[in-house]
Amino acid sequence: MRQYSRGDYLLTHALLASIWWQDNGCQVPLPEGFIEAMYQRERQADRRRPDDRRPRAEAAAFLYLAGQGELVEESFVERVISQQGDDGGWLTVSNVPGESDWHTTVVGLLLLLHVGCPADSYRPMLAPPITK
Repeated sequence: MRQYSRGDYLLTHALLASIWWQDNGCQVPLPEGFIEAMYQRERQADRRRPDDRRPRAEAAAFLYLAGQGELVEESFVERVISQQGDDGGWLTVSNVPGESDWHTTVVGLLLLLHVGCPADSYRPMLAPPITK
């Protein structure tokens, strides 16, 4: 499996965690501007590793999931669509032929789902806590 920069990997998953805590109304003490800075850094993921699809598609999918789809360049979404393989999935690395990668395919589909149906049209991914 291809290794990713820990910064890209951790940042993308920090974004997902922030979506979950915001969906559930959790209060997390963060420095001012932290969430916005995270969105902007994820936006730049498209330019950091041009030959590697997984981190870029994941970053774009999570930005759409966070309701920040306007930060994803339309040309990136068009590239994702054009790179879909004959088997319906996506490869991890653009210049290495082979079978589609399950993870890249899942995030590609998640991205396209949220491009077509914005995140705010769904219930939160995690159920809110039950209060008695």
